[in-house]
Amino acid sequence: LTQLAREGQAAPDNNGSFSGFGNPALNDAGQAAFVSTLTGTAGGTSDDFGIFRSDGSSGGLTQLAREGQAAPDNNGSFLSFNTPALNDAGQAVFRGRLTGTAGGSSDDRGLYFYDDLLGLIQIAREGDPFLGSTLTNLSFIPGSTLQDEGSGLNELGQVAYSFSLADGRQGIALYTIPEPASLALLALGAAALTRRQRRDTKPDDA
Repeated sequence: LTQLAREGQAAPDNNGSFSGFGNPALNDAGQAAFVSTLTGTAGGTSDDFGIFRSDGSSGGLTQLAREGQAAPDNNGSFLSFNTPALNDAGQAVFRGRLTGTAGGSSDDRGLYFYDDLLGLIQIAREGDPFLGSTLTNLSFIPGSTLQDEGSGLNELGQVAYSFSLADGRQGIALYTIPEPASLALLALGAAALTRRQRRDTKPDDA
């Protein structure tokens, strides 16, 4: 039996301690990624939620993102997170909700990728230009330990997600994480585009 994280245990940055946990994502390397609430943080309710990865038997804990942390593009800061997906390389993907953004409710949700070498990368964000229009909604399925094939993240570091555009189009996009030596070469493809009426709804969970 391996303890991954424990209520009362200090957060990796020593800002507060764990007080509650969401359902974890598990990989074949024995790592687990999870969202957690914290207590005793410096910012109180402004930084008491985060997403973390436990490295299992090695005992290491890594903070992937934290409420109050600035978004990678510095447009706003994180407010909440969905359950993450985790592959065997320890890479994680999650949807995040943000506050204090330039566009308010038009750019306050995004999809993010974490890698130990590359850090936190923004994959896509509501309000981003895309295919001659603008992203208005993003949907990502993290899958589960019982149905790995249902996850939008694979072992190659590729991320599949669905999207809606301001002009009414919807589709599926595939993001491929860049090699560390060629970070500027981001591959973002789109397929299965369909023309349909855009729904003006957003998921309630992030």
